[in-house]
Formats: sequence, C-alpha cells, structure tokens
Amino acid sequence: MSAILSVKNVKKTRKSQRCDWCGERIKSGEPSVTMAAIWEGDFSSVRFHPECKTAWSATDWKEYEEWDCFDQHRGKTMQDAEAEE
Repeated sequence: MSAILSVKNVKKTRKSQRCDWCGERIKSGEPSVTMAAIWEGDFSSVRFHPECKTAWSATDWKEYEEWDCFDQHRGKTMQDAEAEE
C-alpha cells in the first residue's frame, strides 16, 4: 500500500538537484516539484522537473508496479517512452 503525503510546487530550487524521474539536473533557480510518500511502509521523497511530475502522474500505473529513479525520459510517461523505442 502507498500513500502520497504531500506534493509541493517549488518556484525556485535553492541548489542544483537531480530529477528522480529523468536523472537530468534541476538547476538552482529553476522550478521543481517535491513529493513525499509512504511506499510499501517506507517513507520516501522525490524531486521532479514540473514536466516529469506531469509524466509521472499521467503514467498508467496498472501496467507497471514501480519505476527506477533516473531511468525515464524527461517529460514522457513510461508508455510514451516505450512507444518510441
């Protein structure tokens, strides 16, 4: 079981961070989205580019049980990325 605890839109990221969806850098001063959740009983938090958070949200999770950090395409759902391959 999982539960999303919070989603926060950050207008300006304070320091350079790595996007947990695509692995590209979110530079200092750029917008980002942070999300905190309980996943299978463990607390976790992630940071996304805004377009990567949109892709995460639009991914059809009935097809996938989980996703690997830094392994997706920027701004693309898992289905869209597979269709291009």
